[in-house]
Amino acid sequence: MNQLTSLLDQLKKQQEQSLPFVVYRKPQSQKIQAFLQQDDVLYTVDDYSESGFVLAPFSGIPVLIPAERATWVGADYSVLNYSKTTEIDSFAHDKAQVFHEQLVQKGIEAIRSGQFEKVVLSRSESLEIKHFDWAEVFLRMVDLYPTAFAYCFYHPKVGMWLGAFAEQLVHFSDGQLTTMSVAGTQLMQAQQLPIWGEKEKQEQQFVTDFILDGLKKYTSEIENSAPYSIQAGKLWHLRSDIRAKTEQNQLKNIIAFLHPTPAVCGFPKAEARSFILQNEGYDRAYYSGFLGELNLNQLTDLFVNLRCLQVVASPLNPSTKIILYVGGGITRDSHPEQEWLETVHKAQTMKMVL
Repeated sequence: MNQLTSLLDQLKKQQEQSLPFVVYRKPQSQKIQAFLQQDDVLYTVDDYSESGFVLAPFSGIPVLIPAERATWVGADYSVLNYSKTTEIDSFAHDKAQVFHEQLVQKGIEAIRSGQFEKVVLSRSESLEIKHFDWAEVFLRMVDLYPTAFAYCFYHPKVGMWLGAFAEQLVHFSDGQLTTMSVAGTQLMQAQQLPIWGEKEKQEQQFVTDFILDGLKKYTSEIENSAPYSIQAGKLWHLRSDIRAKTEQNQLKNIIAFLHPTPAVCGFPKAEARSFILQNEGYDRAYYSGFLGELNLNQLTDLFVNLRCLQVVASPLNPSTKIILYVGGGITRDSHPEQEWLETVHKAQTMKMVL
């Protein structure tokens, strides 16, 4: 039995005993890592001095698998070529499309009336999966998205979440802080680089300016790169890299400032967040939150939980309900129908692994 098979068997036994775990692969890494919690207590983060693996919601208290209450397991892997398909039943889109386009229009009107400059509006989509195997889906994510942070998180009091994404919230080690500004979306075209319009450039600049201005309170020697195009699945995004120097005791303040970023919330943050909570019509839960390593071996490595899905299992139903979460940034120049199509394209990132 190889390392990876042994690791996955341990995790499945952990789930059978209703004990929490997280398994993940960092971007460009050849190692799969896991933490197996030794009890079923729901631990939370207080001041970010804790050590372990954190999962934070869009709005609410982050949960933690504490390092001192968990066993670490690791395994090397090579490309696995998971190609097995799974039968998927999608729910009808008609009502969802109408609601989302109306929501976007409401957001545009709020922007034009001066309530805020940008808001990120999202939706969920339900699928029924026969013979769902979370381990197989996780390995497909690892295979399909080598530049992404891929994970599966399980806690009996939280549920199961899986995702694959590349946006970093915070990387902190030895006084050096790294984050990024990501916004704007285009569908990939064969052998063509993206051409960005003013709407996408403006959207990305909002995020960059917000981060640079806010970090001045907690950091020094801030540097940022010019925007450049990055690939995420079959989509292009605009990204700028941001670096600064700071102290460990500023980590809580920096995370509180950055989360939720304009890339998942809007700008100004308070007004955009209030609009989201009042108008989206559903609970984002851990979608557009963040997760990752907290103070492990003097490293904090946190990612924004963007391309993700929630697993809702029922003992009375042979199929497993999967909830996908997708969204997009809205500015005064947005078009409701185009924003709907953007969420459809983004949903494909997770559907490809199902």
